[in-house]
Amino acid sequence: MFSDPQQIAPQLMYSNRPVKVKIYLSAKLECMFSGYDPQSQNLPYIKWYFDNGTQIQRSAKFGFAHENRVLTIGTVSEDDEKIYKCEASNGAGTSKKEELFLNVTGPPMFVAGGAPSDIIVLKGKDAVFNCNAKSVTSELQPEEPIWYINGIRTGLHTDPKKYVASDGNRKLTVKNVKKDTDILCVQCYVENSEGGIWGDGCVTVILPIKVIQQPVTPQEIEHGDVIDLAVTATTDPSMTLKQKWEHNGTVYDNLDQIPFVKQRAINTSELSEDQFKEVLGLYIVTLYHSHDSKIIDINVVTTFKPVVTVPV
Repeated sequence: MFSDPQQIAPQLMYSNRPVKVKIYLSAKLECMFSGYDPQSQNLPYIKWYFDNGTQIQRSAKFGFAHENRVLTIGTVSEDDEKIYKCEASNGAGTSKKEELFLNVTGPPMFVAGGAPSDIIVLKGKDAVFNCNAKSVTSELQPEEPIWYINGIRTGLHTDPKKYVASDGNRKLTVKNVKKDTDILCVQCYVENSEGGIWGDGCVTVILPIKVIQQPVTPQEIEHGDVIDLAVTATTDPSMTLKQKWEHNGTVYDNLDQIPFVKQRAINTSELSEDQFKEVLGLYIVTLYHSHDSKIIDINVVTTFKPVVTVPV
């Protein structure tokens, strides 16, 4: 059986390979085929394939346009960088699979936790900012980050004892921050062959928790004495100071929940002998907020030594 001499099998006439697109944008891959089939007025039918041979189906990610000549890929990611194949067929035959490489490119991207961010730091501690970015898979890795402090690029004028760059300039440490003077924001810029990216973060310095009053420990008492449990502390005005108590392994949300406590003390003269024994032991108070904590131990012991009668 001979094919109609007027039939012409599909042949590739044009493709837009290689295709280069920036990450997170959409991509269009195009194949145009010649060919003729008098039994059909349609152009050659085009199919698209992944490099592993699986045919690409229309989905939320992939689409087709212009009689399937164009494959569209939405919101391109690094995983989309690969070879795609187009193939056309009509009554005269099928073309070979033509390869189109999609090169996904773009400026640097911050890795998880790599961008500088706003931080809260206790007075006297160090503020640490990160600037860790990477390029997409096929690109050269970025240049070292460039740091700015309150919009001014760091350099020879920058105090090296106060501002310490490390880890290939991917980390900037502000040493021993002060509440009244370290009112600052930092910026970093990272660049590769395809562009650059900015990141910024500011530091807020807060006062640490300061204990103003606490009981002596150990407290040596006898039955009838008062156990002092009064603890007073201050912290930064922007923070809400909380406390948690523990007595001999039992945890309480606040001091008033502890049995026999009145006005931050226990008057043992109001207790029986058995109750007196119950209030002895270790009291632990934790003063805290989301950025600081202090733990205070108050050990309460008795000086009373019972008289031991020796039989005659």
